[in-house]
Amino acid sequence: MFQHFSQVETNQKLKAETENKLAIMVDKVNGGQLNPVTMEKLHNISVLVQQGNGPAAKAALQDITQKAWNDIKDFQGAIKVLVNFKQKYGL
Repeated sequence: MFQHFSQVETNQKLKAETENKLAIMVDKVNGGQLNPVTMEKLHNISVLVQQGNGPAAKAALQDITQKAWNDIKDFQGAIKVLVNFKQKYGL
């Protein structure tokens, strides 16, 4: 999905920030730095986005933001951007 986002989004600063935050998320996931419950919630958001269920993805993002802020604070903005992008463009 980030590839589609990169092709459509014209704001270079937003693209760079989103890419950087996603890299942080990948590093944390690969480094085993996230709580298993947080991982499950991130997976759920991913599934909802892939299914095109924007409202549920936004609700899940709000839930994870409230319950696991310390785990996701460094990359939450990138998830929000991509959830909104998917809902707006459906790509």
